[in-house]
Amino acid sequence: MPARPISFYLKNLEGAQPPLAEARRLAELNHAYREVAPRELSRLSAIGSYRDGTMKIYATSGPVAAKLRQIVPRLIQAFRERGYEVTSIQTLVQAPATGPGVQAPTPRSLSPGAAESLEALANRLPASPLQEAVRALLAHGRAGRSEK
Repeated sequence: MPARPISFYLKNLEGAQPPLAEARRLAELNHAYREVAPRELSRLSAIGSYRDGTMKIYATSGPVAAKLRQIVPRLIQAFRERGYEVTSIQTLVQAPATGPGVQAPTPRSLSPGAAESLEALANRLPASPLQEAVRALLAHGRAGRSEK
């Protein structure tokens, strides 16, 4: 028996058509999204669902989601120009998947000058949550430098 694409088998399964149609529509929307969104943002986000004119875009971090929120009107217009009926876009944060084939982020370290500045700032601050946060940032930045 010759090899056939999985869609050949799935199209004959009862109840498989709606999920397949949804998957195709999401793939098509994500392709359009890659064309209309800034490249840096589209690499760090993807369309997760589209229903009744509402599109949900999942970003890998809060800053990416915030930047996307700033350009929502432009994205809606771009999708409409391509014939998609998009009335609203929600941006949500979803951490990237981990596991085989997913590269862990590279730890960043502080430069010696930045570490000195943070150390001086922490020493000038009174005992407070801010001082604790600066010291935690300093410790994290130094840990990244020692891993290199």
